[in-house]
Amino acid sequence: MNVVLKVEDLTVCYGDRFKRAITAVNSVTFEISAGETVGILGESGCGKTSLASALLGLLPRGGFVQHGAASFRGTNLLALGERALQKIRGSGISLIHQDPSLALNPVRRVGEQIAEILIAHRGMRSKQARKESKSILAHVGFTADCDIDKAFPHQLSGGQKQRVVIAQAIACQPALLIADEPITALDAVVQVEIIELLRTLQKQLNLALILITHTPAILFPIAHRVLVMYAGRIIEQGPAHEVLGAPLHPYTRELLKCGLDVLSRESAVRPLASIPGEPPNLAALPMGCAFAPRCSDRMEVCEARAPAESHPEKSRDVWCFKYE
Repeated sequence: MNVVLKVEDLTVCYGDRFKRAITAVNSVTFEISAGETVGILGESGCGKTSLASALLGLLPRGGFVQHGAASFRGTNLLALGERALQKIRGSGISLIHQDPSLALNPVRRVGEQIAEILIAHRGMRSKQARKESKSILAHVGFTADCDIDKAFPHQLSGGQKQRVVIAQAIACQPALLIADEPITALDAVVQVEIIELLRTLQKQLNLALILITHTPAILFPIAHRVLVMYAGRIIEQGPAHEVLGAPLHPYTRELLKCGLDVLSRESAVRPLASIPGEPPNLAALPMGCAFAPRCSDRMEVCEARAPAESHPEKSRDVWCFKYE
């Protein structure tokens, strides 16, 4: 298969590099090929966004990559300087931000904002870029006669803004698209439309798509593989239909129960399912399995040491003592 991105032993920390730092992403390894969707699933604070930000050199102040490698088409992204990364961002790898309102410039028309990407990365002249931006907007579902390119962001609905952000992301036909919680701020009907749009664009452009979410339900129709993260680590991974259909790790099981309970009609007449306890403090992780304090299946060994990787099935990896 045509591997687009290969991440090996990536560890991301926050704080002082030379003193005690907090580990937000811990020894993460995975790869993604052209035309494949990998879902990264987990609660807020598990390290999903830090992982994506590290790949693009966009970690906030205080964040740094402690060790590891991230190879994009044979080039280690983590070894590149800012100028080299700027050439890759938008052209080779694009990012769809969680909040389209913050991703768009409020005082510039949306057509201009797409055109400036084409000018910067594809060397187009202004007139040609504006014409091409209308074509790209049509590609994400806007009709040719709606003049959406002349609108300012505040004149658009949440779903329309997200389509514009997606248009920006695919403007230079990148090989890899990272969508960080792309439907969080949208209503249920628009969420379905955006996921379907991403699936359609992926097939048309043969994109490698990383879909970051805390909502398991959106992965069912689009993901080929799923990585489940907890406390900065991958704790289960495998084909989407297996991980989502028959989860092995207790955390994955509970997370899916909560996610599917939200969609259930019965949830309107009874309390919603929830995972007991709170996500761990990354500055003071327990000695053993990070999920042990919240796990109904915990054993004595779970509190003594961290679990190693197990392979209970040929295509599945899970970090849990139940399968060692």
